[in-house]
Amino acid sequence: MTGSSCARAQVVRRLSTLLHLFLSLSLCSVFAHGQQCAAPAIGPTVPAAPILDPQILDGASYATGTGIPGDTLVICVDGKQTNPATTTTVGPNNTFKVLINGLLTTGQQITAQQNAPVVGGAAPVYSALSNVVNAGEVTECLEALQSGECQFRVTINTSAAVGNNSQTNTNTVPNIMVTLDYQWHPPQDKNGFQTAKKTIAHAKGVAMQPTDMKTDRIPWLTVHFTGKTGFTQTFAASSVQPTPTTTGGATPACPKDSQAPSSTNCTLAVSKPSFLAELGGKIGATTAVDNAGFYGEFGAGGRGSFQYLIPTNQIVQNNGASYIDLNAINSHNTVGFYEATGYAAIAQHDRLVSQWKAENSSPLLIIESGYQNNRALQQLLPASPRINTRSRYMGRFTFNYEVSHSTHSQISLGMEYSGGIHGGPPILQLFVGGNLNPAKLFGGQ
Repeated sequence: MTGSSCARAQVVRRLSTLLHLFLSLSLCSVFAHGQQCAAPAIGPTVPAAPILDPQILDGASYATGTGIPGDTLVICVDGKQTNPATTTTVGPNNTFKVLINGLLTTGQQITAQQNAPVVGGAAPVYSALSNVVNAGEVTECLEALQSGECQFRVTINTSAAVGNNSQTNTNTVPNIMVTLDYQWHPPQDKNGFQTAKKTIAHAKGVAMQPTDMKTDRIPWLTVHFTGKTGFTQTFAASSVQPTPTTTGGATPACPKDSQAPSSTNCTLAVSKPSFLAELGGKIGATTAVDNAGFYGEFGAGGRGSFQYLIPTNQIVQNNGASYIDLNAINSHNTVGFYEATGYAAIAQHDRLVSQWKAENSSPLLIIESGYQNNRALQQLLPASPRINTRSRYMGRFTFNYEVSHSTHSQISLGMEYSGGIHGGPPILQLFVGGNLNPAKLFGGQ
């Protein structure tokens, strides 16, 4: 063999060695980070692609979405399956929640595939890839039931309030209120979070560390702040004039203690249309937080409002008698109101999101009782002017049934009863209406 031939042979051997080393490193890289996502099948029997929910936060350890019930769901991160593979079975309600073997970081791209159960030794038939979700991106800030740490929610309440007792008219005044709800601290499913940490550690083959068991500092705490404004009704103490019936009947008498000694007019709690601006908050403890969509809550809350009574003239009906409510003799048109209550509730939410937290929830059933101070209802008993009728005890019951889980539209039923602590007539109101969520209803999210 000539010198040149030996040189060429050495070069070939060296290139072969380098190529072998490069291929070895490439294969190690693939197996370290997982295999590529499966190629989608082609044909009429190929399952549809699953749909990932549009929010996966930085530090999350799972993903949620919808798919075909019974199919196997496979998660891919940055185009590769996790190692070991992250799979789950889509539930009978078309939804899934799949644990990812690792904590996601901002910028990672998450996709999913699904395949029907394999029969015999047949190869799985994979769907196309789902939509791509980038970890850590906030997709919507004004509707947070499925959007992670972005905790604001806007609702529009449309209802009719009806009051009916010995000192209240029976007019129906519509409510059109816009509410902004901010959940400052969402409750956490502590047991679910710890189980997820253990599962991740087992999948990685590492021992659990004490720091791995840390949940939120106060996992059971929930704190809400709300702002509300709109058109509603306010019950206000109003001077009204008795008037005979249209058939020529006698002028009615005033109810007991509602007539001042120096006047022939009566003072009644009359429903008046008004504009309202309100701020409130609740702090509570939760129990049984899980992924079923409901949990228990109890705590304390308060709210305060400024109300502008819209000038109006109207006929008030009271126990079959008619009275004229004239704005000219009821010139006060701004009132203040505040309330402190205790409450117990059954809250409803969508699937749990980052760190097993129940993001911005709404009450399904809530019972409240406590103290009210309503300037609009002072001096309801002019015959006894020393009696303060603005300080009141109250009880309220509200039921909000979600008729559409996709848009979070609700039917609302409620009742509120209040009475003077020192005396005076009670006020009873019945509410029938609904809550609409514009971001879900019109935004297509």
